Amino acid sequence: MLGRIEKVKIGIERLSSDLYGLNDSDSLVRLYNYQTFKAEIVRGFILYLQLAIEHLLKELLIFRLKGGVKVFTVKKIKHMVEDMRPHEIVEWCGRLNLVSKRQYHQIAALNRTRNACAHKWHLTAPRNTKDQLGRRMKVPVVGFNGKNLLKEDVFRDDFMPVYSKVYLKLFRKVLRIRKYI
Repeated sequence: MLGRIEKVKIGIERLSSDLYGLNDSDSLVRLYNYQTFKAEIVRGFILYLQLAIEHLLKELLIFRLKGGVKVFTVKKIKHMVEDMRPHEIVEWCGRLNLVSKRQYHQIAALNRTRNACAHKWHLTAPRNTKDQLGRRMKVPVVGFNGKNLLKEDVFRDDFMPVYSKVYLKLFRKVLRIRKYI
């Protein structure tokens, strides 16, 4: 087993080095490439987390709609839910009280963060904006509670505790409705 793990680990290191130029001879280029790689790890995790939570919300929504008036078949309900956009799924789960008000706001914020990650090419360069007094200021492209989400401590200590809790609560809820627990 250890040999297989080492083989996969080496493959990951080789792939990341090749894709992101982590072994470049120029130290400034290598630093930039490592910063880019770190931002891509965060981006990928946010996309993955949002999709996982969206999947759980779809499960809850399908379960709730199946139990209502029998106008639609289960197959039709699944197709309707699958065709919804992420923000529509969050909205409907909020309207039907499938998530708490706090969870609704947290998931909506995660969806906005996911959108920033998915639609912005360069996550590490701050964007310029103006405050309420018209003063120019720089804000992170991907933020969480006014902080730069690409900073390790913000991601690990602020962001992850919130969304791991949201995910686990939704996961338990889905397990209960499927009668696994």
